[in-house]
Amino acid sequence: MSQSSPSLAYPRELTIAVWGACLLPGLLILLGVDLGTHGVDSPSAKGLADVPGQLHRQLAGSFMHTVLEWSAVGAAVVTGVGTLVHYLVRRNPVITVIGLSLLAAGLMDGYHVLVANRLVASHSGDPDFIPFTGFISRIFCAVAFILGSWLLVTRGGRGRETRAQIVATAAVIMMAAVSLSIAFASTTPFMPVTVFPDAVVPRPYELIPLALFLLAGAFSLRMLNNYHPSIFTQAVLVSIVPHAMTQLYMGLGSTEPFDGWYNAAHVVKVVAYLVPVSGLLVDYVRMHREEVETLSGLRETERALQRSRAMYRTMVRNLPNSIVLLFDREMRSLLAEGAALQWLGLTPGDFEGEVLTDVLGDDILPTVGPAFHKALDGETSGFIYQGE
Repeated sequence: MSQSSPSLAYPRELTIAVWGACLLPGLLILLGVDLGTHGVDSPSAKGLADVPGQLHRQLAGSFMHTVLEWSAVGAAVVTGVGTLVHYLVRRNPVITVIGLSLLAAGLMDGYHVLVANRLVASHSGDPDFIPFTGFISRIFCAVAFILGSWLLVTRGGRGRETRAQIVATAAVIMMAAVSLSIAFASTTPFMPVTVFPDAVVPRPYELIPLALFLLAGAFSLRMLNNYHPSIFTQAVLVSIVPHAMTQLYMGLGSTEPFDGWYNAAHVVKVVAYLVPVSGLLVDYVRMHREEVETLSGLRETERALQRSRAMYRTMVRNLPNSIVLLFDREMRSLLAEGAALQWLGLTPGDFEGEVLTDVLGDDILPTVGPAFHKALDGETSGFIYQGE
Protein backbone atom coordinates (compact mmCIF):
# COMPACT_ATOMS: atom_id res chain seq x y z
CA MET A 1 0.00 0.00 0.00
CA SER A 2 1.40 3.38 -1.03
CA GLN A 3 1.32 6.62 0.86
CA SER A 4 0.39 9.80 -0.96
CA SER A 5 3.10 12.48 -1.04
CA PRO A 6 2.32 16.20 -0.92
CA SER A 7 3.19 16.52 -4.62
CA LEU A 8 0.41 14.03 -5.45
CA ALA A 9 -2.29 15.85 -3.47
CA TYR A 10 -5.29 17.37 -5.20
CA PRO A 11 -5.08 21.13 -4.50
CA ARG A 12 -6.96 22.18 -1.39
CA GLU A 13 -8.20 25.33 -3.10
CA LEU A 14 -9.93 23.26 -5.79
CA THR A 15 -11.51 21.02 -3.16
CA ILE A 16 -12.96 24.08 -1.41
CA ALA A 17 -14.19 25.40 -4.77
CA VAL A 18 -15.93 22.08 -5.47
CA TRP A 19 -17.72 22.21 -2.11
CA GLY A 20 -18.76 25.79 -2.81
CA ALA A 21 -20.09 24.92 -6.26
CA CYS A 22 -22.11 22.06 -4.75
CA LEU A 23 -23.66 24.06 -1.89
CA LEU A 24 -24.28 27.36 -3.67
CA PRO A 25 -27.29 26.29 -5.84
CA GLY A 26 -29.10 24.75 -2.89
CA LEU A 27 -28.38 27.77 -0.72
CA LEU A 28 -29.75 30.11 -3.40
CA ILE A 29 -32.96 28.08 -3.63
CA LEU A 30 -33.38 28.09 0.15
CA LEU A 31 -32.96 31.89 0.06
CA GLY A 32 -35.84 32.17 -2.39
CA VAL A 33 -34.01 32.37 -5.71
CA ASP A 34 -35.89 30.51 -8.43
CA LEU A 35 -33.45 28.49 -10.54
CA GLY A 36 -36.22 26.73 -12.44
CA THR A 37 -36.82 26.95 -16.16
CA HIS A 38 -40.59 26.75 -16.41
CA GLY A 39 -41.14 27.70 -20.02
CA VAL A 40 -44.00 30.08 -19.22
CA ASP A 41 -45.15 31.81 -22.37
CA SER A 42 -45.62 35.55 -22.37
CA PRO A 43 -48.45 37.23 -24.33
CA SER A 44 -47.38 38.51 -27.70
CA ALA A 45 -49.08 40.97 -29.98
CA LYS A 46 -47.48 39.33 -32.98
CA GLY A 47 -49.82 36.36 -32.82
CA LEU A 48 -48.92 33.57 -35.21
CA ALA A 49 -45.86 35.48 -36.38
CA ASP A 50 -44.27 34.81 -33.00
CA VAL A 51 -44.87 31.05 -33.00
CA PRO A 52 -41.11 30.25 -33.12
CA GLY A 53 -40.50 32.52 -30.13
CA GLN A 54 -43.38 30.93 -28.22
CA LEU A 55 -42.05 27.46 -28.94
CA HIS A 56 -38.56 28.42 -27.74
CA ARG A 57 -39.97 29.83 -24.53
CA GLN A 58 -42.04 26.71 -23.97
CA LEU A 59 -39.02 24.49 -24.58
CA ALA A 60 -36.61 26.59 -22.51
CA GLY A 61 -36.44 23.92 -19.80
CA SER A 62 -35.70 21.18 -22.31
CA PHE A 63 -33.00 23.34 -23.93
CA MET A 64 -31.40 24.03 -20.54
CA HIS A 65 -31.46 20.33 -19.66
CA THR A 66 -29.88 19.42 -22.99
CA VAL A 67 -27.11 22.00 -22.62
CA LEU A 68 -26.25 20.85 -19.10
CA GLU A 69 -26.34 17.16 -19.99
CA TRP A 70 -24.17 17.57 -23.07
CA SER A 71 -21.74 19.64 -21.00
CA ALA A 72 -21.41 16.70 -18.63
CA VAL A 73 -21.01 14.28 -21.54
CA GLY A 74 -18.35 16.51 -23.09
CA ALA A 75 -16.40 16.62 -19.81
CA ALA A 76 -16.59 12.82 -19.58
CA VAL A 77 -15.30 12.43 -23.15
CA VAL A 78 -12.45 14.87 -22.53
CA THR A 79 -11.48 12.92 -19.41
CA GLY A 80 -11.60 9.58 -21.20
CA VAL A 81 -9.50 10.77 -24.15
CA GLY A 82 -7.10 12.60 -21.81
CA THR A 83 -6.48 9.47 -19.76
CA LEU A 84 -5.79 7.45 -22.92
CA VAL A 85 -3.17 10.03 -23.92
CA HIS A 86 -1.78 9.88 -20.37
CA TYR A 87 -1.45 6.10 -20.73
CA LEU A 88 0.53 6.45 -23.95
CA VAL A 89 2.95 8.76 -22.10
CA ARG A 90 3.21 7.15 -18.66
CA ARG A 91 1.77 3.62 -19.10
CA ASN A 92 -0.30 4.09 -15.96
CA PRO A 93 -3.40 1.84 -16.15
CA VAL A 94 -4.99 3.32 -13.01
CA ILE A 95 -5.78 6.72 -14.49
CA THR A 96 -6.83 5.18 -17.80
CA VAL A 97 -9.25 2.64 -16.32
CA ILE A 98 -11.00 5.30 -14.21
CA GLY A 99 -11.07 7.56 -17.28
CA LEU A 100 -12.73 4.76 -19.26
CA SER A 101 -15.28 4.39 -16.47
CA LEU A 102 -16.11 8.09 -16.73
CA LEU A 103 -16.26 7.85 -20.52
CA ALA A 104 -18.72 4.95 -20.29
CA ALA A 105 -20.83 6.90 -17.78
CA GLY A 106 -20.79 9.87 -20.15
CA LEU A 107 -22.04 7.67 -22.99
CA MET A 108 -24.95 6.58 -20.81
CA ASP A 109 -25.73 10.23 -20.07
CA GLY A 110 -25.61 10.88 -23.81
CA TYR A 111 -28.19 8.14 -24.32
CA HIS A 112 -30.36 9.79 -21.67
CA VAL A 113 -30.15 13.12 -23.52
CA LEU A 114 -31.26 11.45 -26.75
CA VAL A 115 -34.20 9.93 -24.89
CA ALA A 116 -35.08 13.28 -23.28
CA ASN A 117 -35.14 14.90 -26.73
CA ARG A 118 -37.40 12.13 -28.09
CA LEU A 119 -34.71 10.89 -30.47
CA VAL A 120 -35.03 7.28 -29.23
CA ALA A 121 -38.16 5.60 -30.53
CA SER A 122 -38.66 2.88 -27.90
CA HIS A 123 -41.02 3.82 -25.05
CA SER A 124 -41.12 7.35 -26.47
CA GLY A 125 -44.74 7.77 -25.45
CA ASP A 126 -44.18 6.68 -21.86
CA PRO A 127 -43.70 9.72 -19.54
CA ASP A 128 -41.70 7.56 -17.11
CA PHE A 129 -39.12 6.59 -19.76
CA ILE A 130 -37.06 9.81 -19.49
CA PRO A 131 -36.62 9.82 -15.68
CA PHE A 132 -36.03 6.05 -15.79
CA THR A 133 -33.09 6.41 -18.23
CA GLY A 134 -31.73 9.22 -16.07
CA PHE A 135 -31.90 6.89 -13.10
CA ILE A 136 -30.16 4.11 -15.07
CA SER A 137 -27.35 6.47 -16.13
CA ARG A 138 -26.69 7.49 -12.53
CA ILE A 139 -26.66 3.86 -11.39
CA PHE A 140 -24.23 3.10 -14.19
CA CYS A 141 -21.84 5.91 -13.19
CA ALA A 142 -21.65 4.76 -9.57
CA VAL A 143 -21.24 1.10 -10.50
CA ALA A 144 -18.54 2.02 -13.05
CA PHE A 145 -16.52 3.66 -10.27
CA ILE A 146 -16.87 0.58 -8.07
CA LEU A 147 -16.11 -1.87 -10.88
CA GLY A 148 -13.10 0.08 -12.16
CA SER A 149 -11.63 0.39 -8.66
CA TRP A 150 -12.16 -3.31 -7.99
CA LEU A 151 -10.44 -4.25 -11.25
CA LEU A 152 -7.40 -2.11 -10.45
CA VAL A 153 -7.04 -3.16 -6.82
CA THR A 154 -7.42 -6.88 -7.54
CA ARG A 155 -5.49 -7.09 -10.80
CA GLY A 156 -2.67 -4.68 -9.98
CA GLY A 157 -0.41 -3.49 -12.79
CA ARG A 158 2.92 -5.29 -12.91
CA GLY A 159 4.67 -5.39 -16.23
CA ARG A 160 3.86 -3.58 -19.42
CA GLU A 161 1.93 -6.52 -20.87
CA THR A 162 -0.23 -6.85 -17.76
CA ARG A 163 -0.95 -3.10 -17.75
CA ALA A 164 -2.05 -3.24 -21.37
CA GLN A 165 -4.27 -6.23 -20.60
CA ILE A 166 -5.92 -4.36 -17.73
CA VAL A 167 -6.71 -1.36 -19.93
CA ALA A 168 -8.05 -3.60 -22.70
CA THR A 169 -10.14 -5.61 -20.24
CA ALA A 170 -11.58 -2.44 -18.71
CA ALA A 171 -12.44 -1.04 -22.16
CA VAL A 172 -14.24 -4.24 -23.18
CA ILE A 173 -16.14 -4.47 -19.88
CA MET A 174 -17.20 -0.81 -19.91
CA MET A 175 -18.35 -0.80 -23.52
CA ALA A 176 -20.22 -4.09 -23.04
CA ALA A 177 -21.88 -2.66 -19.93
CA VAL A 178 -22.97 0.44 -21.88
CA SER A 179 -24.44 -1.68 -24.65
CA LEU A 180 -26.29 -3.98 -22.26
CA SER A 181 -27.61 -1.05 -20.20
CA ILE A 182 -28.94 0.74 -23.27
CA ALA A 183 -30.48 -2.48 -24.56
CA PHE A 184 -32.14 -3.11 -21.20
CA ALA A 185 -33.51 0.42 -20.89
CA SER A 186 -34.82 0.38 -24.45
CA THR A 187 -36.53 -3.01 -24.35
CA THR A 188 -37.58 -3.69 -20.77
CA PRO A 189 -41.35 -3.82 -20.19
CA PHE A 190 -40.67 -2.79 -16.59
CA MET A 191 -41.03 0.98 -16.50
CA PRO A 192 -41.51 2.09 -12.90
CA VAL A 193 -42.95 5.40 -11.76
CA THR A 194 -39.94 7.30 -10.40
CA VAL A 195 -41.47 10.68 -9.50
CA PHE A 196 -43.95 11.22 -6.65
CA PRO A 197 -44.53 15.00 -6.47
CA ASP A 198 -46.56 14.96 -3.22
CA ALA A 199 -44.29 12.61 -1.30
CA VAL A 200 -41.73 13.64 1.31
CA VAL A 201 -39.09 12.13 -0.97
CA PRO A 202 -40.29 13.05 -4.48
CA ARG A 203 -37.77 10.85 -6.31
CA PRO A 204 -36.96 7.89 -4.03
CA TYR A 205 -35.18 5.97 -6.79
CA GLU A 206 -32.47 8.64 -6.83
CA LEU A 207 -31.42 7.53 -3.35
CA ILE A 208 -30.18 4.21 -4.77
CA PRO A 209 -27.35 5.78 -6.83
CA LEU A 210 -26.73 8.09 -3.86
CA ALA A 211 -26.00 5.04 -1.70
CA LEU A 212 -23.77 3.58 -4.42
CA PHE A 213 -21.81 6.82 -4.79
CA LEU A 214 -21.28 6.97 -1.04
CA LEU A 215 -20.17 3.33 -1.10
CA ALA A 216 -17.70 4.10 -3.89
CA GLY A 217 -16.32 7.11 -2.03
CA ALA A 218 -16.09 5.45 1.37
CA PHE A 219 -14.54 2.19 0.21
CA SER A 220 -13.74 1.53 -3.46
CA LEU A 221 -12.18 4.83 -4.55
CA ARG A 222 -10.57 5.41 -1.16
CA MET A 223 -8.92 1.99 -1.34
CA LEU A 224 -7.81 2.69 -4.90
CA ASN A 225 -6.26 6.00 -3.83
CA ASN A 226 -4.42 4.24 -1.00
CA TYR A 227 -2.97 1.61 -3.33
CA HIS A 228 -2.34 3.90 -6.31
CA PRO A 229 -2.14 7.50 -5.04
CA SER A 230 -2.18 10.25 -7.63
CA ILE A 231 -3.69 13.68 -8.16
CA PHE A 232 -6.21 12.16 -10.55
CA THR A 233 -7.43 9.44 -8.17
CA GLN A 234 -7.81 12.05 -5.43
CA ALA A 235 -9.77 14.25 -7.83
CA VAL A 236 -12.11 11.35 -8.64
CA LEU A 237 -12.56 10.79 -4.90
CA VAL A 238 -13.43 14.49 -4.46
CA SER A 239 -15.92 14.22 -7.36
CA ILE A 240 -18.05 11.93 -5.19
CA VAL A 241 -19.16 15.08 -3.35
CA PRO A 242 -20.94 16.67 -6.36
CA HIS A 243 -22.20 13.26 -7.49
CA ALA A 244 -23.82 12.73 -4.09
CA MET A 245 -25.17 16.29 -4.00
CA THR A 246 -26.72 15.74 -7.43
CA GLN A 247 -28.66 12.78 -6.07
CA LEU A 248 -29.71 14.68 -2.96
CA TYR A 249 -31.04 17.62 -4.99
CA MET A 250 -32.90 15.28 -7.32
CA GLY A 251 -34.17 12.82 -4.75
CA LEU A 252 -35.23 15.18 -1.97
CA GLY A 253 -35.98 18.40 -3.85
CA SER A 254 -37.14 18.02 -7.45
CA THR A 255 -40.85 17.39 -7.94
CA GLU A 256 -41.04 18.05 -11.68
CA PRO A 257 -38.74 18.43 -14.68
CA PHE A 258 -36.82 21.69 -14.94
CA ASP A 259 -37.75 23.05 -11.49
CA GLY A 260 -35.10 24.77 -9.37
CA TRP A 261 -33.80 21.63 -7.67
CA TYR A 262 -33.77 19.77 -10.98
CA ASN A 263 -31.60 22.43 -12.63
CA ALA A 264 -29.40 22.72 -9.55
CA ALA A 265 -28.81 18.97 -9.64
CA HIS A 266 -27.75 19.06 -13.27
CA VAL A 267 -25.42 22.02 -12.74
CA VAL A 268 -23.73 20.15 -9.89
CA LYS A 269 -23.58 17.05 -12.10
CA VAL A 270 -21.50 19.03 -14.61
CA VAL A 271 -19.19 19.97 -11.73
CA ALA A 272 -18.89 16.29 -10.84
CA TYR A 273 -17.59 15.49 -14.33
CA LEU A 274 -15.30 18.53 -14.43
CA VAL A 275 -13.47 17.64 -11.20
CA PRO A 276 -11.60 14.65 -12.75
CA VAL A 277 -10.75 16.87 -15.73
CA SER A 278 -9.18 19.38 -13.34
CA GLY A 279 -7.26 16.58 -11.63
CA LEU A 280 -5.93 15.39 -14.98
CA LEU A 281 -4.82 18.92 -15.91
CA VAL A 282 -3.13 19.46 -12.54
CA ASP A 283 -1.35 16.11 -12.98
CA TYR A 284 -0.13 17.16 -16.44
CA VAL A 285 1.22 20.42 -14.95
CA ARG A 286 3.00 18.43 -12.22
CA MET A 287 4.59 16.11 -14.80
CA HIS A 288 5.75 19.09 -16.85
CA ARG A 289 7.32 20.74 -13.81
CA GLU A 290 9.07 17.50 -12.84
CA GLU A 291 10.48 17.13 -16.36
CA VAL A 292 11.68 20.75 -16.34
CA GLU A 293 13.35 20.22 -12.95
CA THR A 294 14.94 16.97 -14.14
CA LEU A 295 16.30 18.57 -17.30
CA SER A 296 17.57 21.52 -15.29
CA GLY A 297 19.31 19.14 -12.90
CA LEU A 298 20.88 17.21 -15.77
CA ARG A 299 22.16 20.41 -17.37
CA GLU A 300 23.67 21.55 -14.08
CA THR A 301 25.29 18.14 -13.58
CA GLU A 302 26.67 18.28 -17.10
CA ARG A 303 28.10 21.76 -16.49
CA ALA A 304 29.67 20.61 -13.21
CA LEU A 305 31.16 17.61 -14.97
CA GLN A 306 32.60 19.80 -17.68
CA ARG A 307 34.12 22.13 -15.07
CA SER A 308 35.56 19.17 -13.19
CA ARG A 309 36.97 17.67 -16.37
CA ALA A 310 38.53 21.01 -17.37
CA MET A 311 40.14 21.39 -13.93
CA TYR A 312 41.47 17.83 -14.04
CA ARG A 313 42.91 18.33 -17.51
CA THR A 314 44.57 21.55 -16.41
CA MET A 315 46.12 19.82 -13.41
CA VAL A 316 47.51 16.78 -15.24
CA ARG A 317 48.61 18.87 -18.22
CA ASN A 318 51.06 20.67 -15.94
CA LEU A 319 52.50 17.62 -14.20
CA PRO A 320 56.23 17.51 -15.10
CA ASN A 321 57.61 14.51 -16.99
CA SER A 322 54.26 12.64 -16.76
CA ILE A 323 51.50 11.12 -18.86
CA VAL A 324 48.05 10.50 -17.39
CA LEU A 325 45.82 8.06 -19.27
CA LEU A 326 42.19 7.32 -18.45
CA PHE A 327 40.76 4.32 -20.33
CA ASP A 328 37.98 1.70 -20.14
CA ARG A 329 38.20 -2.09 -20.09
CA GLU A 330 38.43 -2.21 -23.86
CA MET A 331 41.53 -0.06 -23.63
CA ARG A 332 39.66 2.81 -25.29
CA SER A 333 41.05 6.16 -24.24
CA LEU A 334 38.81 8.53 -22.27
CA LEU A 335 41.47 11.09 -21.39
CA ALA A 336 45.13 11.59 -22.20
CA GLU A 337 47.16 14.47 -20.84
CA GLY A 338 50.69 15.24 -19.68
CA ALA A 339 53.77 17.09 -20.79
CA ALA A 340 55.60 13.82 -21.56
CA LEU A 341 53.26 13.09 -24.51
CA GLN A 342 55.51 15.26 -26.63
CA TRP A 343 58.33 12.80 -26.03
CA LEU A 344 56.29 10.31 -28.06
CA GLY A 345 55.38 12.87 -30.66
CA LEU A 346 51.69 12.69 -29.67
CA THR A 347 48.99 15.09 -28.57
CA PRO A 348 45.86 14.53 -26.38
CA GLY A 349 43.72 14.68 -29.53
CA ASP A 350 45.44 11.57 -30.90
CA PHE A 351 43.97 9.49 -28.08
CA GLU A 352 40.35 10.68 -28.02
CA GLY A 353 38.03 7.69 -28.49
CA GLU A 354 40.88 5.51 -29.77
CA VAL A 355 42.16 2.17 -28.50
CA LEU A 356 45.51 2.70 -26.82
CA THR A 357 47.27 0.02 -28.87
CA ASP A 358 46.06 1.70 -32.06
CA VAL A 359 47.76 4.91 -30.98
CA LEU A 360 50.89 3.49 -29.36
CA GLY A 361 51.30 0.47 -31.67
CA ASP A 362 50.92 -3.28 -31.15
CA ASP A 363 54.57 -3.61 -30.19
CA ILE A 364 53.86 -1.93 -26.85
CA LEU A 365 50.95 -4.21 -25.89
CA PRO A 366 53.04 -7.02 -24.30
CA THR A 367 54.73 -4.43 -22.11
CA VAL A 368 51.88 -2.13 -21.07
CA GLY A 369 48.91 -4.51 -21.40
CA PRO A 370 49.36 -6.37 -18.06
CA ALA A 371 49.96 -3.12 -16.21
CA PHE A 372 46.86 -1.51 -17.69
CA HIS A 373 44.67 -4.52 -16.80
CA LYS A 374 46.01 -4.47 -13.23
CA ALA A 375 45.10 -0.78 -13.05
CA LEU A 376 41.54 -1.61 -14.09
CA ASP A 377 41.45 -4.18 -11.28
CA GLY A 378 42.56 -1.58 -8.76
CA GLU A 379 46.12 -2.87 -8.42
CA THR A 380 49.30 -0.78 -8.47
CA SER A 381 51.91 -1.83 -11.00
CA GLY A 382 54.63 -0.44 -13.18
CA PHE A 383 56.61 -1.15 -16.32
CA ILE A 384 59.68 0.05 -18.14
CA TYR A 385 59.35 0.90 -21.75
CA GLN A 386 62.17 2.16 -23.86
CA GLY A 387 61.08 3.77 -27.06
CA GLU A 388 63.07 3.92 -30.23
